Amino acid sequence: MFVKLKQCLRKNSKINFWVELYKNRKDKMFQDYVTAFGGSDSVWLSHPGTLYPEHLVYCITNHKGDMGFFGEVCRTLRRLAYAEIYHLTPVINWRQDCPYKENGIIHGTDNVFEYYFMPVSNINYKDIMRCKNLVYYANAQASALGGYTGGGGILSRKKWFYSLQNYIRSILI
Repeated sequence: MFVKLKQCLRKNSKINFWVELYKNRKDKMFQDYVTAFGGSDSVWLSHPGTLYPEHLVYCITNHKGDMGFFGEVCRTLRRLAYAEIYHLTPVINWRQDCPYKENGIIHGTDNVFEYYFMPVSNINYKDIMRCKNLVYYANAQASALGGYTGGGGILSRKKWFYSLQNYIRSILI
């Protein structure tokens, strides 16, 4: 009888969600994840083209020109950490509205990120809209990473910078 009840409950996705939530309520890892998840972390997947069908391409852009240079670098590093955790192929494009944009081509590119850094994948940012599987973020994934979100954030600024420092070490070594 319980087997049939379990099967019936699993077929209903809403009931199954609440059952799984109840089952995992005492799991420390689950509690930490829910606690660190500071809000909606919507991710959209679109299929604008046919290139790179084997990749989930994650477009990382600048923050509309209202951050300083190292703010952009930290923001980009958080997005790279997110891409690494979820096995996404990152493509970075600091756009035309970036305050560090020059009038001409620098080092063979007009992507401001590539003025200063090497590309992080083999996919060119100009091919983004021709990729088969394109992932966009709708809210800050930093909260899903337990990242520092500003005044009164999830982690203290010191702890967040410590975790960022560890991530940077992992990619540089």
